[in-house]
Amino acid sequence: MKPNYLIKTQLIFVFLLAIIAVNNKAIEFEDIAAAAKKYNITQDQDQAEQPQETKIPDQNEHQRQYITACIQLGIAFEKQKKYTQALDYYKKALTIDTDQAEIHYHIAHVLRQLEQLDAALVVYQKANTLDPNHLGTLCGLAHTLNLLDRSQEALSFYLKALELKPTATAILYNIGSLLNNLGYTDKAIEIYHKVLEQKPDDASAHFSLARAYLSIGDFERGWNQYQWRSKALNETLPECKQPVWNGSDLKDKTLLIYGKNAREIFQFIRYAKLIKEQGAQVIFQAPSFLTEILSLCPYLDHVISQDDPVPHFDVHIPLISLPLIFKTRLESIPAHVPYLHADKNLEESYRSRLAKNQPFKIGLCWQATRGKQTAAVAKSIPLEQLAPLLDIEGIELYTLQTSNDSKEIGDIKALSKMQSFESDQTNDRFTDTAARMKNLDLIISIDSWTAHLAGGLGLPVWVMLPYHADWCWLSNRTDSPWYPTMRLFRQSEPGNWHSVLALVAQELTSILQQGCQDKDADKLAPDELIDQITQCNIAMEEKKEDMNQIAQYNHDHLYSMYQEYVRQYPELAQYAQHMEEVNKQLAWLEEKRTHSNQSVFDPQYIDIVRKACYAYDIKTNIKKKIKALVENQNL
Repeated sequence: MKPNYLIKTQLIFVFLLAIIAVNNKAIEFEDIAAAAKKYNITQDQDQAEQPQETKIPDQNEHQRQYITACIQLGIAFEKQKKYTQALDYYKKALTIDTDQAEIHYHIAHVLRQLEQLDAALVVYQKANTLDPNHLGTLCGLAHTLNLLDRSQEALSFYLKALELKPTATAILYNIGSLLNNLGYTDKAIEIYHKVLEQKPDDASAHFSLARAYLSIGDFERGWNQYQWRSKALNETLPECKQPVWNGSDLKDKTLLIYGKNAREIFQFIRYAKLIKEQGAQVIFQAPSFLTEILSLCPYLDHVISQDDPVPHFDVHIPLISLPLIFKTRLESIPAHVPYLHADKNLEESYRSRLAKNQPFKIGLCWQATRGKQTAAVAKSIPLEQLAPLLDIEGIELYTLQTSNDSKEIGDIKALSKMQSFESDQTNDRFTDTAARMKNLDLIISIDSWTAHLAGGLGLPVWVMLPYHADWCWLSNRTDSPWYPTMRLFRQSEPGNWHSVLALVAQELTSILQQGCQDKDADKLAPDELIDQITQCNIAMEEKKEDMNQIAQYNHDHLYSMYQEYVRQYPELAQYAQHMEEVNKQLAWLEEKRTHSNQSVFDPQYIDIVRKACYAYDIKTNIKKKIKALVENQNL
């Protein structure tokens, strides 16, 4: 039998929809509004009826209440994640009034939930034009821009929202996250502390603070805050009667360790070796899809899934707490590899299949798990930008993607003649991938579980990182203290994969000892070249080391490519002058921000950030004009 409140909710929805569907009578909008208010239709509902056709009233007051009713019904459908029905009702309201910001805001919000980010952005912008001070629109704009990896623009809208509601800790937290993404970790830490002053139990703020500290190598503060991870991510931990291990003597005792996230398990399972050295038995509880690969780890006595009965144990601990227990610092990371292993039989099976192939075999992972999360979007590399790797002679590329998106896999194979393994269906994807990797000469991957698995296997692996990388890769490093066989290639600015792939291609051809590579394999596009050579010029003028990966090209090489482009497109010289002026402005603002002791809430500091956002917009427009110039002349 359904609960009384559910039956009541259903009846109210039927009542509302029936009133809206009346064909030949004046619609009783007062009843709709009153019912919506009485039964709080905008709150969570367990079930709603499907939308019906509506009749639009002529009366102005009726129209206003009709719009209100449609919005309330749309919100109710949204609460149940029935976004198509919600969108139908918002659009019905829009047919009555196209100039109401609230309606556009709700439509944009639904489009964002449907992951139609470009469409959502357009509608949010329309709502913002109609009402520049609509708080929901400002936050929605900022969030959508952030999802589209346009952090500088997103920041300006969050700052405007904070001006309207200075006490909103959620907005403050989002500003901190954006500043952290833009590399202003010190200011982000300041903001997270400010949030925690107002909300001491804010798990998300604690966890973000942890990642910020860890990213700058402050492990002492970071590991304590990292213990908020499970609560921040709403993860349920096992309920155990036995005590949590506090670092006491484990000789002749059994320790239960548990973890859920593949990336973290592959990174932190190394601590099992330290525990075994204390004379303990180790039980590891993991998701069922990881038990096969983990059973090959020599430091785990028993590997069980979350659905298996748990053997006897004396103490227990979450995997993420082990770095805290062992008081891990940068200099004491247990970096001995390998600590993960492949199945020997499966490894040999793949070896026999690859024996006659090219001598230098590379595994490639370029796409993160699909989704609307900002991190997944920022980590992934668009297919067309892989060209510098796909054109290199003397290598054979193998896809390490485990995505079910067969169309994208098909596209990449057609474009690059990339090889794919015939997977052994009797093994899980992690065990299968490990065996594949063991037969390759190099792994090139984005930040994913693939990179952590390769590192744990002790294989040569190059990781291509977004501008704001995960905390475990630290800041401004090309190596990893966690994985001694790993190299890191970082974006010089948000979204710029071109220079990363050009450098990877250059390093790869150097390893292959081919003397020189295809003329265009590491050639920068005109817009990227002009950006980098102007930054190089500024760095040389100031006689200080550049921090934006320009060291990958010496100045003479850059200038030679620049002259070649200018001969083809003389107008580029003027754009180069404008670009240098903008980069000088950005360098000056960064210098001013770095040496400023002002709070992030100080108007002068906010002014610096806004000016930087404006300068980045100008820079983006210059690049667009350069691309348009080249494309038009090549037609």
